[in-house]
Amino acid sequence: MKNWKIHWLTVLGCLAVIAALIGLETVPDRLQYAFLTEDKQSAVLEKTEETIKELADPEHTVTVHALRNDVSLSAERGGSEKAALYMVGMRWNEVYPRQMITGEPINNEQVRNGTRAIVLDEKLAFRLLGDREYIGSRVSVAGNEYEVTGIAKHSHGLGDLNDYTAWIPMGTEETAGSDLYVLSTAAGLSGAFRTVFGNAAEAKIGAGELYSTAKEKMGSRVILRLLLLVIGVRLLLLWVRRLRQLGSRWLAEYRERLKVTYARKLTGFLLARVLVLLLCLAAAVGAGWVLAKLLTDPMLVFTEWVPEELVSFDSIADRFRELTKAAARTVSLSTPELAVVRFWGGLLQWGVILALLGCAMSTLNGWIRGRQEKKDRLQA
Repeated sequence: MKNWKIHWLTVLGCLAVIAALIGLETVPDRLQYAFLTEDKQSAVLEKTEETIKELADPEHTVTVHALRNDVSLSAERGGSEKAALYMVGMRWNEVYPRQMITGEPINNEQVRNGTRAIVLDEKLAFRLLGDREYIGSRVSVAGNEYEVTGIAKHSHGLGDLNDYTAWIPMGTEETAGSDLYVLSTAAGLSGAFRTVFGNAAEAKIGAGELYSTAKEKMGSRVILRLLLLVIGVRLLLLWVRRLRQLGSRWLAEYRERLKVTYARKLTGFLLARVLVLLLCLAAAVGAGWVLAKLLTDPMLVFTEWVPEELVSFDSIADRFRELTKAAARTVSLSTPELAVVRFWGGLLQWGVILALLGCAMSTLNGWIRGRQEKKDRLQA
């Protein structure tokens, strides 16, 4: 054991895992239905409201937005820049809250009335308008003028294709060609609601891709869960064995004391040790429950992974073919949030691989050094 040292790959892998876990936590839990359509945005807004009525679920706020990248924006005094343009629907700020520096975000009234208002991120505002008064200034988007009503804090995430961002009410820019439409709600891991949401969206809007960032984040962490499960089971078995050894030693000590004193005088001695063993046993049961959660939670969320008959080879093969067909689709829509989750998920997997590789190399090097030292001692 004295020859074992931490390999630099292990350190690098652990740092990558920590960074990935932090990055995954920055992505909010959203249920998203991404789709493309040739309908005008006013029609999409109507279909969104029909979908909401179909859901009949007041606990979940549902909204829609269209995203177009590389949109040219110009100011009245000559400033011009390209940005990602979000055309947002009703209740959008409830699902995707933005930190405002000044002014107000796009509100429901502006969407309802088709008000030509625009919110710019702070860096885009400076690029277009310089250091002049932002609120009330005019910005041109696709030949239409919009009045600046708010400035949001600048943020540029991993899934963003443009450096800057602007927001306008959906329906004020009716031309076709949006890169992506997304129907969204803030939702967790409820499989039942995911199914209802996806079915309602497909029925009212048309074909699309259903994503849950919460589900994707859990899927990204499965490899880490398996690693922790293996380590946890090993430690739990060692803990239980240690408890058994401790209990046997205390029992032997109690029997020895019984030879020289009365049993009632040893009551305190016995109760103290029984209490300690019970507490340690309770800790072991709690640890076992945590390990069981690590194993079962993904299976409860990713029900498509579980064959209908666990002991049937045909059922397992059918489920495997279904999963590979879903992964082999040539065309798949992706939201910026999903891109961020998949980036951090990939980094997490590589971090775990590097950490395991470093541990394996450290163990191998220690074993080789130990063999060499033993050989040297025998030769001496």
